[in-house]
Amino acid sequence: MRSAPWASYINNRLVVPDGKQNLMLSDILDPDTFDPYWQSFRVGVGGSDYVVAVHPWVEGSVLVFCRKSIWVAEIQQYPNSTGTSFTIETGINKLTLLTDEIGCSARRSIATAGSFIYFLSDAGIYRLDTQLDLKLRGNTRPLSDAISDQFADLNSDMVYDSVGLYYDNRYYIAVPKGNAQYNNAVYIYNQLNEQWESKDIY
Repeated sequence: MRSAPWASYINNRLVVPDGKQNLMLSDILDPDTFDPYWQSFRVGVGGSDYVVAVHPWVEGSVLVFCRKSIWVAEIQQYPNSTGTSFTIETGINKLTLLTDEIGCSARRSIATAGSFIYFLSDAGIYRLDTQLDLKLRGNTRPLSDAISDQFADLNSDMVYDSVGLYYDNRYYIAVPKGNAQYNNAVYIYNQLNEQWESKDIY
């Protein structure tokens, strides 16, 4: 197993990036064992897209956030061994493209809040819910559309280091503004009144 910059432990499996577009799944309850042929899958084949993050989703599936797209992978929740016989099974039941019009800019900007998932994209902050409504991109605006001018001058070279978290009914996102080489601005979105309520510059 080659070294990887990050990994996600989801449903008793370790999901590890293997290159730019491949992901490998460990055996169930065994994060040290990988099958590079049957327990791996690839997204964004043939393009310049690459995997940014993997995040838990509903009903045992995972969201694969790429730089220019978002995928839903349904991962099998049972081991390959059935009784005393051994059957060859792949780790993925289904791989579905959710959208290829937006992607995730920063892995650590993804935050779960109940049935919602917040993340930073090139177009601003988006929020996914269990209805998977981003399939209709034309009818979906960014959550940060009301303050889109505030996100227009982010440092594109350092935006990958943005950090988001959800606390006390609010989504906090730290981003690099202007020519800053670090996160120097924090925006706060209040989920109760569904409004952006503050901006702090450090």
